[in-house]
Amino acid sequence: MQISEVEKCVVLADKDKKYLKAFVVSKDTLNISSIRKALTEKIPLYMVPKYIFQIESIPVTANGKVNRAVLESYSMNLVDQAVVYVAPETDLQKTFCSIWENILQTEVGIDNDLFELGADSLTAIKFKVEALNQGIDVPYADIFKLRTIRNLSESKTEEVSTAPIEEFNYNNINQILKKNRLQLNYKFNINKNNNVLLLGSNGFVGMHIIDSFIKNDTGTIYCLMRDKNGKGALNRFLEILHFYFGNTLDSYIGNRIIVLKGDILKDNFGLSQRNYNKVIEDVSVIINTAANVKHFGDFNKFKNINIDAINRTIDFCKTYSKRLIHLSTLSISGNMFIDNTISKEKLTQEKKIYFSERNLFINQSLDNVYTRSKFEAEKIVLDNIASGNINGIVLRLGNITSRYSDGKFQINPEENAFTLRLKAFVNLGVIPKYLVNKEIEFTPVDLCADSIIKCMQYNNKTTSVLHIYNRNHVKISKIIDVLKDFNLPIRVFNDDDFIKYIDSVLSNKDQRKYINGIVNDFTTEKKLIYDSNIYIKSDFSVDYLLRCKFKWSKINREYIIKYITYLKSINFFTKD
Repeated sequence: MQISEVEKCVVLADKDKKYLKAFVVSKDTLNISSIRKALTEKIPLYMVPKYIFQIESIPVTANGKVNRAVLESYSMNLVDQAVVYVAPETDLQKTFCSIWENILQTEVGIDNDLFELGADSLTAIKFKVEALNQGIDVPYADIFKLRTIRNLSESKTEEVSTAPIEEFNYNNINQILKKNRLQLNYKFNINKNNNVLLLGSNGFVGMHIIDSFIKNDTGTIYCLMRDKNGKGALNRFLEILHFYFGNTLDSYIGNRIIVLKGDILKDNFGLSQRNYNKVIEDVSVIINTAANVKHFGDFNKFKNINIDAINRTIDFCKTYSKRLIHLSTLSISGNMFIDNTISKEKLTQEKKIYFSERNLFINQSLDNVYTRSKFEAEKIVLDNIASGNINGIVLRLGNITSRYSDGKFQINPEENAFTLRLKAFVNLGVIPKYLVNKEIEFTPVDLCADSIIKCMQYNNKTTSVLHIYNRNHVKISKIIDVLKDFNLPIRVFNDDDFIKYIDSVLSNKDQRKYINGIVNDFTTEKKLIYDSNIYIKSDFSVDYLLRCKFKWSKINREYIIKYITYLKSINFFTKD
């Protein structure tokens, strides 16, 4: 009903409750594909009706209720307005159709949009595993880019709908980035009584920013939250807050923690006029943690949250002279392993490239839709800082992990690429020898939040970028040692034995799911490449944060034990 052309509608489940079908009334002839696209931008794919019928009016019974029997007869007689089924022609198309039909339990033609049929990130992984078992390595990102079996079989990739990153003039940005260098003295404007508007307060990092703010500042934090899935903004906020902190922060609700119903995708943040005026009057700093952090999907969905929303936020900061703290990601460096999206390019012959706080565009590859959208957003923020439009700073985050204090992790660990990799190795019980000495980054979320609050309180106007990145790395061998104590042994295999073992897993229908967490990382030779020729530097950030009275803690055995203890307590390693 929020789609302007739709005047009335009824949505029903089919008699077996396997899918939804919608009946809509409009004075105009509707474009069903456009309706589907509008719905997918607002609700999860499983909620988008499989069939959408336009009818002249909603039939009603004598007592005025919807006549479902008549609607059922309509749906039996009307031609499905979705894409007409086109049978597979080539052997590859037949293989892909067979795999998807088994996964989705529905007929799949080569021109059907897989995601309109119900595909999602989890079923895409299942498809990749099944295809790999057939000796076909389909890039995971291509499933989201190409969307149909015809495109997948012919590799017709759609380009990201933004201008090439190399065509932008980076001169102004590079001039301010040059100032991010070690200094003998930093001229800080120190303020520990800030009133803040937090965007993305429902996220893992956002929630911990609230906690750190209450502990370390004396001001008020306004938390933007929208209604969702029938739950009001305040109830949603409290539900997530209680998951992470119990009732320890409840006494601050309505006092120093103010929950505002709003939406970053709408003008004026979707706030009522009263609350909008309150924010203009009280707030001096905006911390933007809001982002679509999934790594694959339709670029337009990433654009809405990661790019369009930051443009609105910058306009607000510019109009009302607010300081902006924008959270970005170190994956914009092109080192995709920083936030766990692997680049499979052969790197052995590439020279080392260093990416510091003084860099933005270094001719890096940004094919992933998430990192591309975050790069575009950061570019917009830095360009506005360079032009003097706003006072702000970009904080590039590394691999955010469980709390340093007690190991508590994000509410949805199954959506974290790093933990899924760990689960894959635990469930397989093996790891290749070449990975054992690889170093892993852990940036605990509570320490990350503390550093963000310090950056807010210690304002040096010449600093435009900091790396919020704990470079106290730990080798995988140490994690394996801790896992043994939890009766989760992982054997170390040489290259050939590991490949043979993976082949045996792929040939076992019940065991294939065990590699879900690493299936996207395999090369065609079934090697796992977690390396990059791009190296992150953070000397300036470490020194800067020390001047702000913050120092990263060591990642020791005790922390790893907390990390594993929590994941085991929620049965994360269960072979489901």
